[in-house]
Amino acid sequence: MTSGIVLALFLAGRSTSEATTASYLVSGNAETALSWLRQDLRETALASIRPYPAEGGSQAPGVSMVSARAFAEKQQGDLLVNDHGAPKWDKHVFYTVVVPSGSVTGTLVRWEKEIEDDKDLPIPATLLPSQIQSNHKRVLLQHVVAPNATLSGVGQGGSIAGTPFGGLRVQFVRRTGGEAGAESLTTVNPAKGKAEDNTRLLEVELQVYQTRGSSPNFYSIRFRVAPLY
Repeated sequence: MTSGIVLALFLAGRSTSEATTASYLVSGNAETALSWLRQDLRETALASIRPYPAEGGSQAPGVSMVSARAFAEKQQGDLLVNDHGAPKWDKHVFYTVVVPSGSVTGTLVRWEKEIEDDKDLPIPATLLPSQIQSNHKRVLLQHVVAPNATLSGVGQGGSIAGTPFGGLRVQFVRRTGGEAGAESLTTVNPAKGKAEDNTRLLEVELQVYQTRGSSPNFYSIRFRVAPLY
């Protein structure tokens, strides 16, 4: 009987320890991903940002933008400016959710591609974030929710229905009619809308889903950021 009690306490303690460790790892990795997203979106030009899937599209969740941080190895990470003191847009930065076939989660990948033509204008990328074509890439976060995935064992009704954005949703904040207007979110860049209806704000949401153990965990993290240019 004593052995049974000790074993039960050991198993309970191990389960609690594993859950705590899993939560810590998710929180730590998520904070790293959030830091990269915040920096890239804060330093970019608003007109260059393209969230995916676009309205009416079926692309993988992701976002692309320009960056003035150096692409070349020797200067990598340095902020570049032109002769007039304006940002020298040296590369495109991409974020995409890569999902294995049949899985309800995937990985958030950040990758870069050098801009070879005019670096003075913040021209949007022509590639989709899912068209990874660079060695300049890194996995930022595991267990990111897949698009249109149904997550079981979480939520008030016992499951959460997914969306085409999966675990990465980047949207522009719109206030129709000015600051006092009704607020809405859209994937359409403000450059294509009425100036009085748009803001410089973006809203970003990350969703993480872990199925380790008998109790799945679901995390949703949102923040807003305003590009400098």
